[in-house]
Amino acid sequence: MTGSQTAVWLFAALLVLARGGRALIPLPETVSRIGTWVLVGLLGLGALMNFASSSPWERFGWGPFTLVLVVFGVILARSGSPAGGRSPRDDR
Repeated sequence: MTGSQTAVWLFAALLVLARGGRALIPLPETVSRIGTWVLVGLLGLGALMNFASSSPWERFGWGPFTLVLVVFGVILARSGSPAGGRSPRDDR
């Protein structure tokens, strides 16, 4: 994985955590909401590409895995606002 790919996945993880109410870095609610939908769209595109691949590993392994990520992403993106923007530090 290149440095730019790592940065993209790190930002995606931060978006998902913020949308789930466990922000490690405070993000505006609009950024986490829209960013999560963008992530769902990209994962959906990736799932379609995996299912269309000629590789059995991608069709029968990565395709279903990515589709599960899309479903979880839709559930998260459709959820309401995070519970007060809580962070893990609030549990102490």
